[in-house]
Amino acid sequence: MPYPLPFRNLVVNTYLEGAGSLAQIAGDYGISISTLHAWVMRARLTGDLAARTSPGRPSKLSPAALDVLRGLLADDSDATLPQLTRALSQRGGVDVSRQTVGRALQNMGVTRKKSPYSRRNVEVLPSSFREASSGVGSRTSTRHA
Repeated sequence: MPYPLPFRNLVVNTYLEGAGSLAQIAGDYGISISTLHAWVMRARLTGDLAARTSPGRPSKLSPAALDVLRGLLADDSDATLPQLTRALSQRGGVDVSRQTVGRALQNMGVTRKKSPYSRRNVEVLPSSFREASSGVGSRTSTRHA
């Protein structure tokens, strides 16, 4: 995480006021000499000490594609990433990797935890488990006092 702007201003102003050398001030504030030197140079050249942001690569998913993805989730909330990726390609015409879909879901705050009782998962469970779980949700107890 970047250092807060008020801290940067304090440290640079302390140096510019002549309170010590780069090494002394960097040691006093617990930062590296090279960091303080870079801040001082930026302050002298631009006067701006705000943390720089890395723009990164723009998402391959447009707002329209994200709307399609939301619709797919509304249709089938237990769909897997490969299923969502294929459906997004078919419905939205967007070919992206499942990692891209996973990042988009993460940014949307959607968890990918599956329900063990969904239709798709119950079909592959052993029959003994299906029979035992058929009473899930009932309030009757088989426990004896």
